[in-house]
Amino acid sequence: MPCYMVQTVSVEFKASNAELLRKALEALDWKVCSWTNNQVIVQPKNSYQSLTLNLGVGKAQIQSSQQSQLNELKRAYSLQALTMASQGKGWGLLMQHTTTGTKGRLVRSYL
Repeated sequence: MPCYMVQTVSVEFKASNAELLRKALEALDWKVCSWTNNQVIVQPKNSYQSLTLNLGVGKAQIQSSQQSQLNELKRAYSLQALTMASQGKGWGLLMQHTTTGTKGRLVRSYL
């Protein structure tokens, strides 16, 4: 009987824009171990465990203890998407940090 057990789970992770994903990983300072057509293996900063992202089916294979790291990546990806949407369209991105979390808001600039 093993003295420990590692449980892996498959969770939804839809990142349709590879360039936004690259920027999110750079912003988090995560290491990209492997990047093939539809599969990305990344290692979070200060972690020895990696996450496997299958972009083709929109799933991530992680250990159950890595859910918070995957959530961090989802937030970074969303921030990159908001930043890209605001650029060149005459919009500004306002980030508000509250005790309940961080909220982003796109504001139209009239100059």
